[in-house]
Amino acid sequence: IVRIGRPRYCRTDKTTTNPAMATASNPKIITLEEGWNEEIKKKAIDVLEDMLDNGLKEGAQNMFAAKEYVQIYTTCYDMCTQRSPYNWSRDLYQRHGETIENYLVKTVRPALQDKVGQGGTILLTELQYRWSNHQIMNKWLKKFFTYLDRYYVKHHSLPTLNQAGLKHFKTQIYDAMKPETTKAILTLIDEEREGEIIDKTLVKSIVELYEAMGMSSLDAYTADLEVPLLESTREYYVKKRDEWIVQDSTPDYLIKTEKALGDEQNRVADYLNGASGTKIQRVLEEELLEKVQMQLLEKEGSGCRVLLANDKFEDLRRMFNLFSRLEKGLPPLADMV
Repeated sequence: IVRIGRPRYCRTDKTTTNPAMATASNPKIITLEEGWNEEIKKKAIDVLEDMLDNGLKEGAQNMFAAKEYVQIYTTCYDMCTQRSPYNWSRDLYQRHGETIENYLVKTVRPALQDKVGQGGTILLTELQYRWSNHQIMNKWLKKFFTYLDRYYVKHHSLPTLNQAGLKHFKTQIYDAMKPETTKAILTLIDEEREGEIIDKTLVKSIVELYEAMGMSSLDAYTADLEVPLLESTREYYVKKRDEWIVQDSTPDYLIKTEKALGDEQNRVADYLNGASGTKIQRVLEEELLEKVQMQLLEKEGSGCRVLLANDKFEDLRRMFNLFSRLEKGLPPLADMV
């Protein structure tokens, strides 16, 4: 663990006003373009972006060795502690944001757009990869520019470096791609409902991205995923209800309904936010039970009275349990006893 404090050669209260002059007590002033282009961009940002795109160099254990990190941190520190007009805190904060934004716009967004139309799993896998890379970039830039967070950001009541990085990702990537990514998630969920095997870990990681885009709230997840999910869930089970009510007996219909309720509960536990659980259950209760209750109870050859007459206790127990989920589900059942 490398602990960074005040570099021992940093100026204290005396600073030369001529960038070209330097003495032991007055180190050379670092100009903005010199510090940015020759140190920060060349030795940190360009290297970081290359590793994100191409991976670590062979034999490398970490993205930056301790010595490299200290050198870059020190340059940032010095540039932020020089006296005016050579204090570059505001400029470095701005360029921190521009660096992230440029990478997202020029590299990440085109890579994602290239995957649209190739299948939901392919698109979401690319998004997962790019989101993971963004978190790495955000982490390292925050480490390099730590002094900005500690002083400049606090003094000017600005978003922290981490918050700024998340906002850039939300604006440039999430907001631009969410129509396609939400569609991909919903398609995979419907495929799983039809018995296909999907990558649940992948879906869970993308759901977590939606949660993160709310910036400590579930606003983004709720508006951008949960609302469309509830709509697509309703559409899916309306079709199933219309099929089952025609082709199945009342006991068989209720068996399928019971299974659907359990499957959706498991789905929430596997990869959705827990807050969606009761809302999804309510959609199924409305579409599969409430809207066809009397049809099921009175169904010829398999309705409630037929089950009672033939002592079908297991089917009756299931019927009671399911209709008891509805606010007014039991009185119609009691009228038939």
